Amino acid sequence: MVYIVAARLTIAEGLGIEIHLGLKQQQWPSQRLLKPWRQNVGSQSALMLYKFYCSSPSYNNNPSCSRRLNPTTWWSSLDLDGHTLLLMMKAALTPTIVVALARIPAVSHVTDATNDAAALVAVTSHVLMPRGKFVKVMLFNVLAVCLGACVACMALVSATRAGKGDRRVDATTPKTQKGYSSDANTVSAVWLIVVIWLANAMRSWRPIELQSPVIAFSIFTCFNITQYGGFETFEAGVEYMLSLLRSMLIAFAVASVVSLFILPMTSRTFFLKDARDYSLKVQAVLQQQSGFVRMTVENPAVWFADGLPRRFQPIQSSEAVDGTDFSTKLEESKQKVHLEMSSLGSLFSKLQVDLLYSKQEFAIGKLSTEDAVRIEELLGSLLLPLSGISMLPRMLDMHIKNERNYQMKVLERDSEEEILQKQAELHKAITTLQKHLSETATLAATGIQYFLLVTKLMSRRHFFKYRESEPPATVPKDEESRDIDLDPLEPYFVVRFERLMHETFCRRRHFPGQLASLAFNDAREGSNNRASSKKTREIITSGPQIRLEFFLVLYMGHMQDILLHTTHELIKFADSKVADGTMTSYRAVFPTDTSLKRWFSLVQEEPSEPSDSTPDENQGGEEVHPQDSEHMPPANLWEKSSHIFRLIRRVIISEHSLFGFRVAAASFCVGILAFLERTSSFFIPRRLVWVMILIVIGMNPTTGETCVGLMSRIIGSTISVFLSLIVWYTVDENTAGIIILLYFANMFEYWFYIKRPQVLDSSVIAIATLNEIIATKLEVREAENPELAGLANRPTWVFALHKILAVGVACGLMIFWTIFPFTITAKHKMRRMLGESIFVLAEFYSATHTNSALWFSGGLRDGLRDPQALLRQLERVIRRLFRKEMVLLDELREYSHFSKFEPAIGGKFPRRIYDDIILEVQCSLTAMALMVKTTQSLEKLLPLPLPQEPTTSAEQTTNHEQKIEQQTEQDEGRKESLRLGEPKDKAEKKRQEKEWFTQLGKVALETVDFKSARLASFLSHLSASVTNKLPLPPYLSAPSSFPLSRRMQKMNKNLLHVRYLEDPAFTAFITLEVLRSIVAWCMRDLLSNVKKLVGELNFEYHISRTESHGEAASLVAGGPAEESEEKESDEDSSSSTDESQGKSMTC
Repeated sequence: MVYIVAARLTIAEGLGIEIHLGLKQQQWPSQRLLKPWRQNVGSQSALMLYKFYCSSPSYNNNPSCSRRLNPTTWWSSLDLDGHTLLLMMKAALTPTIVVALARIPAVSHVTDATNDAAALVAVTSHVLMPRGKFVKVMLFNVLAVCLGACVACMALVSATRAGKGDRRVDATTPKTQKGYSSDANTVSAVWLIVVIWLANAMRSWRPIELQSPVIAFSIFTCFNITQYGGFETFEAGVEYMLSLLRSMLIAFAVASVVSLFILPMTSRTFFLKDARDYSLKVQAVLQQQSGFVRMTVENPAVWFADGLPRRFQPIQSSEAVDGTDFSTKLEESKQKVHLEMSSLGSLFSKLQVDLLYSKQEFAIGKLSTEDAVRIEELLGSLLLPLSGISMLPRMLDMHIKNERNYQMKVLERDSEEEILQKQAELHKAITTLQKHLSETATLAATGIQYFLLVTKLMSRRHFFKYRESEPPATVPKDEESRDIDLDPLEPYFVVRFERLMHETFCRRRHFPGQLASLAFNDAREGSNNRASSKKTREIITSGPQIRLEFFLVLYMGHMQDILLHTTHELIKFADSKVADGTMTSYRAVFPTDTSLKRWFSLVQEEPSEPSDSTPDENQGGEEVHPQDSEHMPPANLWEKSSHIFRLIRRVIISEHSLFGFRVAAASFCVGILAFLERTSSFFIPRRLVWVMILIVIGMNPTTGETCVGLMSRIIGSTISVFLSLIVWYTVDENTAGIIILLYFANMFEYWFYIKRPQVLDSSVIAIATLNEIIATKLEVREAENPELAGLANRPTWVFALHKILAVGVACGLMIFWTIFPFTITAKHKMRRMLGESIFVLAEFYSATHTNSALWFSGGLRDGLRDPQALLRQLERVIRRLFRKEMVLLDELREYSHFSKFEPAIGGKFPRRIYDDIILEVQCSLTAMALMVKTTQSLEKLLPLPLPQEPTTSAEQTTNHEQKIEQQTEQDEGRKESLRLGEPKDKAEKKRQEKEWFTQLGKVALETVDFKSARLASFLSHLSASVTNKLPLPPYLSAPSSFPLSRRMQKMNKNLLHVRYLEDPAFTAFITLEVLRSIVAWCMRDLLSNVKKLVGELNFEYHISRTESHGEAASLVAGGPAEESEEKESDEDSSSSTDESQGKSMTC
C-alpha cells in the first residue's frame, strides 16, 4: 500500500497536480527528522509519503518506525562514508573494464573465447591492496601464470604424443577436434591431478604469499588441461593456450593500472594512519584503567581476598564485592579495559603488517624507512607497559581466587584496629594510585600528541578537530589531583614536559615513606595505636603475609615510569627529526636491498642466533642426543645419501601434501567428466570447469574453515544470479547498458568485500559469478558459431540458475573431501598447536629466566651496551620467541572460532577450556615479557635533572608556588626517612643499597626453585601431555606466588625495608615479584584446565583396612602411623564399608 501511494504521488507530482492528504501539522515529525530525508532523497513526493505515514496510527503506536523509515538510519547502518564509496568505485572498475574490453574486435580476436577466465582473474587480483603488497602479489601472479604455461606445454606434448593413432571420430565430435583418444585423456588426467596436488600443497605451506598465485595457476591449468585430450596436434593446443595466456595477462594489466594509478594507496599511508590511531588510543586505555582504579576506591574489598571478615563486614561499603565476583559496575569497567586493550593490540598487529610491506615499496615522503622502523619500535615499547597497567583487574581477580583461604586466616586473627589501619592504608594507596594514573594519562597523551604534530602524522587542523570532538573523560578528576595544563602547541613544551615528569618521579619516590605512617595518623587515637603503628612502618610485608596492595602500588608506579620514559623517547625522536632537517622537505624513499630479496624468498630467514640455552659455557659439557630415537646420526656416504628417501617420505605424508591431495581429489571428481568419452562433450559446453575453480578457491585445510563459508557462498551466488538477471534484462540486452549496470552491480557487491572481511572468500566467489555470467553471455552472443556454446547459448536465466547449482555441487564436494577419508578438524589442529604454544612458552620462560639470573648477578646494566655481548644475543632470542608465540596465539584464536562451525560428533568440543588456556598463556607471556622489560635500562628511570624553564612574568607566581610545594614534599620525605631510621650519609646510603642488591642476588641465585628452573620443566610436561593426548604425571604442582619475598623475609626482614624504595632496583625487584606471582597464578589455572582435557595419572593405592591390619595399611599407603592415627577420625564413616568389603587394592 505504501509503495502504491508513493507511485501515485510521484505521478501526480510529474503532472503538476496538487494533492491534499489532510495531514495536520501537529502530527508530523519534527523538522530534525525531515532534514536528513530531504538531504538524502530530495523528492517532494517521497517527503509527502513520509509525512503521511508518520501521521498514521501505526506510527503513533510505534515510534521506532521513524528510526527504521528515516534514510539516515539506513545510511548509518551501511557505514558508507566517502572513502568507502571511492573504494567501491575503484574496485568495480577492474572486472567491468575487462568485460568491456572483450567487446572490442581487436581484443576479442587475440583472446578467442576465453574472456570468462579473464573476468575471473580480474576479480581475484585484489586491486584494493596497498601498492607494495599488490606489486608483490601481481609479480607472483604473472610468474605463476608463466609457470603454468610451461607446465601446460609439457602436458600438451605428452598428451598429443600419447593420442597419435588412437582417436575415434563420431557424429557428435566437434569440428575443431579430431575424435576421442583414451590415451591422451588419461595422460591429461594424470597431469591435472599432479599439478593441482603440488600447487595446493605449496599454498598450504605458505598461504600468505602463495594464495593468489596458486589460484591464478590453478585457473590457467584447469582451463587448459581439461581440453588437451581433444587436440590432435600440438599447434592447436598451443593456440588455445596462448589465447588464454593473453586474456589473463590483459586482466592483470588492467588490474595493475587501476590499482597503481586510480586512487593509489600505499602501505606507508596505512602505516602512518595506523600509527596515528594507535597513538591516540593510548589515552583511552589509560582513562579506562584510571576509571577502574577509582571505582575500587568505593569498593576496597576487591583488594582483599574474599572481602573482609564476617565480623567486620558492616564497616565496608554497601557495594562490596561478594565472593570472587566483581560488582556489576566494576565488571563493566573491567570489560571496558579489556576491550580497549584488545583494540590497541589489534591496531599494533595491523601496524606491523603495514610496516612490512611499506619497506618494500617506492614512496615519496619526509620520513625514511629507518624512521618508520624506529617509530614502530617506540610504539611497541608503549604496548608492554600499557599491557602491564591493564593487567590490574586480572591480577586482583587472580589474587582473590588463589589467595582467598590464606588471606582470610590472616584477617580473622587481626583486631579491628589493625583492620582499620589496613583499610586506611589501602584507601590512601588506591586514591594516590588513581591520581598518579590520571597524571600519567595526561602527560603521556600530551607527549604523544606533540610527537604526532612534529612528525606531521597529525595536522593542526586534525588536531583541533580531535580536541573539539574528544569525548569528556569518563572518570571525574580527583579533588586533590593536580590540574596539568600542558599544551603540545606551546613553544617550550619539551622543557615543561620534562619538568612535570621530574616532579612526578619525585612524588612517587616519597609516596611510600608517607604511606608508611598513614595508619598512625588516620586510625583511631589512643595509646594502642602507637604500638600497632610500628607494624605498618615496614609496609612491604607484615609477618608471613604479603601486602599485595603495596606491591601493586610499586608495580603500577614502575609501569608508569616506563610508559613516561617511552613517551619521552618519542618526543626526543620527533625533535631529532626536526633538528637534522628530515621534516623540512619531501624525498624519494626506495625499498632496501634486503626487502627486495625477501620478495623472492618463501623461507623466512632468521638471524644467526644462539640456541635457546644461550650461555655458551654451559653447552660444552652437555651430551648431544640424536633427535630420532630410531636412527643414529649418519656415519658413512650411503647413510648420508639415503637420507633423501626419508625426506621424500616426510614430504608426502605431511599435512600440506594431504591438503593438496584433497583439493586434487575434489577437483577431479568434476574434472574426470572432461576425460571420459561419453561425458567429454558434456563438460565443456556446460562450463563445468567453473565448479573446479570454485573448489580450488574455497577449499581449506580444516572442516571448520570449509564449513564456515558454505552458506555465505550459496547466498552470495544467489544474489549474484539475481543481479545478473537485472543487469541483462533491464536494458533489453543492450551491450552498453549491460556494462553500465554491471559496474553498479559490482559496486554493490564490493561493499561486502570492503566492510565484511570475514566473508571475503564468499564475496570473491559472488563477484566472480556475476562477471562470469555476463562475460560468457556477451561472448556467446557475438560468437560466430553460437550453437557450439552449449548451455551458454540458452536463455540467461537458465544459464544463471545453473551457476547456483554449480556452487552447491562445489560446496558438497568440498565438505565430502574435507571429511573423507579421515577428518582434519580445527579441533585436532587446535590441540596440536596448543601443545606447541605451551612448549614455546617454556622456551620463552627459559630465556627470561636467564635474563633475570644475569640481572641478579649484576651483569645486566652494562651488557646491552656491547652489541657482541651475550645479553644482546639473548635479547634477539627473546624477541624471536615472543613473535613466534604471538603468531601461535592468533592462529589458536582463529581455529577456536572455526571450531564453532564443526558438528559435535561423539560429544561437544571443550571450547571454553581451550579459550581459558589461550588466555592464561597470553597472560603469562605478557608477564614474562614485562619481566625482561623491567630489568632493562633501570638507570634511565631515575628522575631527570630539573630543567630550566623559560618563564614570563605571568608565570612566575605559579612556578614559585610549585617550588614551595616541591620543597615541602622533599622536607616531609626527609623527615619521614629520619623517623624510619634511614642513613644520613649518602656514601653510607649507597653502600647499603649495594649491599642490599648483593644480598638480593645471593638469595635469588641460591633458591632451589630459582636455580632449578622448575617452571620450564612444568610447562614441558603440560606441552607433551596436550600434544600426545597423554595424562599428566602425578603430583605435578604449580610454583608458589611471591617466592623470593617470602624467602627474604625469613632470612632478613630488613631486606624489604622502605628505605630502599628510592633505589630503582628495589622497585624493579618488587615488580618482578608481582609478575612472577602472576605467572604462578596462571600456571595453577593452566594446570587445572589441562587436567580437565587429558586427565592425570593416579598412583595412589587405596587399601582396605581392618583392625588387625590397620598399621600395615597405613604404612603401605605411604604415610607414617602418627598421621594415619590423626586421620582415623575423618575416615570412620568409610571404615565400616571397607571392613565389609574385605581386603582390596586398586590403582
